Amino acid sequence: MKKSLTILTIFLLLSTTLLGCNPKQLSNLPSLPSSNIPYTENGLSYMAKVDAKSFYFYKDGQWQKEFIKGVNMGVGVPGKFPGEMAVTKDEYLRWFKYIGDMKANTLRVYTILSPVFYDAFYEYNQTAKNKIFLIQGLWINEDDMLKYQNAYAPQILDTMKEDTKKIIGVLHGNTTIAPEPGHASGTYTKD
Repeated sequence: MKKSLTILTIFLLLSTTLLGCNPKQLSNLPSLPSSNIPYTENGLSYMAKVDAKSFYFYKDGQWQKEFIKGVNMGVGVPGKFPGEMAVTKDEYLRWFKYIGDMKANTLRVYTILSPVFYDAFYEYNQTAKNKIFLIQGLWINEDDMLKYQNAYAPQILDTMKEDTKKIIGVLHGNTTIAPEPGHASGTYTKD
């Protein structure tokens, strides 16, 4: 159940992020030619989709299967707790270079990270030969899962909806998150 909910959430976030962009924003995605025109169906334009087994990107007028070579990234560094969000922009840039050097094309994070992560991610992809896609995860409070014993409990779904809105603001660089212990906060400006 938890795995299915996580996969569904990632798909929804990826879809919402890609579908919520205008075509000019979509043309700047990594690995996609800037002249690429999005696929349009029933008034909806998009450049990526998934099925039960594969990811596809709309390139050169057709859907092309893309093999995801990914890295799962946490935020823990020696001597610090993950909730401290202690990784610096320079460290992220160094990590992204290593990830690109090993030809990975996708990075997955489990929760909203600090603004320096998104700043570094944007900066890296502006000049990198091997650009990286981001799969943004949504952290679900496991204590609530234990408390309600139902992933569809209204309290859990309401929190997920609010957190999804917050993530969309983060990914589009137009939100500020107030400080909360153990969570990222700050002003997010990179789209």
